[in-house]
Amino acid sequence: MSTPEQLAQATQVLELKDGRKLGVAEVGDPKGYPIFFFHGWPGSRASVLSMDAIAKEQQVRLIGTDRPGMGLSSPKPKRALLDWPKDVEEVADLLGIEQFSVAGLSGGGPYALACTVKLPQRVQSVGIVAGMGPFELGTEGMRPTNKFVFGLAKKANWLLRFFLWLGIGRSAHDLNKLKVLIPKSTKDLPPPDQKVMREPEIAPLFALEMQEAFRQGAKWVAQEGAIYTSYWGFNFEDLPNIPTYLWHGDQDLNVPIHMGRTMAQRASHTQATFDPEHGHISIFAQYRTELLDVLKPTS
Repeated sequence: MSTPEQLAQATQVLELKDGRKLGVAEVGDPKGYPIFFFHGWPGSRASVLSMDAIAKEQQVRLIGTDRPGMGLSSPKPKRALLDWPKDVEEVADLLGIEQFSVAGLSGGGPYALACTVKLPQRVQSVGIVAGMGPFELGTEGMRPTNKFVFGLAKKANWLLRFFLWLGIGRSAHDLNKLKVLIPKSTKDLPPPDQKVMREPEIAPLFALEMQEAFRQGAKWVAQEGAIYTSYWGFNFEDLPNIPTYLWHGDQDLNVPIHMGRTMAQRASHTQATFDPEHGHISIFAQYRTELLDVLKPTS
């Protein structure tokens, strides 16, 4: 179970060189191999709580981070995707970590890839689960709600901010409301995802993630939506030759399968698993142990 108390115990707030704060949560083995885990959208450092036991078993030091304006991290106006690796590098320095791996879930995927582009000497491997792709690839196969949200992100970000506040932000102060609201918002997901959402520990975890994501309001959550729908600053063909692992479900309606397939085709060093039995949420539940296992060094 993921509780505010567990999150508080795992959390520290680090100060970056420019004076901004960045919220970090660590789980797993403190002496284990370091892996930075980047949450989805909306999301927060709380996402790593569900992986504590797995990380301990795998001897992994799993580090979750709040992106700017979410959770305990200071906002960074006008930020771009490729600004993120510098924050990660500073956090790694502050934590005494020289080399590490990165993993991204859904909207965290582009952030993990950005780290390989900017920090190729420090990132040892990268894992992407249900990773979001560039929007020039199109949104065929994406559920209507997501198409609507990303359309607002690109063309009317102020309206997206209101939509996010109305849908989640206004209830973010009340975990019990979120525990009820979140399962209702996923009723149009495919059966594998709905099965995971019915598990008793899932709603509390999602609720805590959303509460932290909207801790500073909807403005900075909406800012991230605009980042996804803009040019990322790199293409799949630009990715360095770092061991890259990809998992994507054929039934994914949040990030359609063609986004993962395109990455696998264009980034030739990517080892991809496409599973016809899974959707957006269930693919992570199924492969999170394998994710940590393959990212660890073999020697």
